Amino acid sequence: VSKPQVSVVYSDMIDEPEYNAALTMTELGIMSGTQIGSDTYFYPDKTVSRGEFLTMMVKSLSVPVDEALSYTGYTDEVPAWLKPYLAAAMRAGLTAGLPVSETGVFGAHESITGGEVAVMLNNAMDLAVSTSSMDEMNTDEPEWAMAAVTAMNENGIAVTATQVMTRGQAAEILYRVSQMAKDIPSLAMYQ
Repeated sequence: VSKPQVSVVYSDMIDEPEYNAALTMTELGIMSGTQIGSDTYFYPDKTVSRGEFLTMMVKSLSVPVDEALSYTGYTDEVPAWLKPYLAAAMRAGLTAGLPVSETGVFGAHESITGGEVAVMLNNAMDLAVSTSSMDEMNTDEPEWAMAAVTAMNENGIAVTATQVMTRGQAAEILYRVSQMAKDIPSLAMYQ
């Protein structure tokens, strides 16, 4: 994959394997960096929150967002910028199967894990898991994430349920999903 034609160069990503993904996500308006002096930084090792990833996922899948929608059903205070994206994700069924706290908290500012990423993306992509993979599922993974994590890994998106996602990893995952989107029938509804 060649580097996209964008005017930004991330000073902290030059030798990183996620460099092309970060540039593509920037070109698509999904992610951005921070300008400090004459350099732009992506901060690939910075963790990604649940709210940030959900917003990036909704944007990258082109899920319709209605800015007027703000009801999420969660009991904690969801930031205003996130409400329309969370409402859209809920309406599209992307948050189904995520573990819910007893108090109904979304935790928008908490770091997102590979399991949560896998569940949301698998809700969108509806990837099948082969019978042999079902038999070999990692029983160390939480039950709620086991099938989704297996589906992601079987389809070339490496995640583990307890892994905390970084910006570099999120860029790479969303880039791969955007490349897969044209071949996944369930994503056609968002295109």
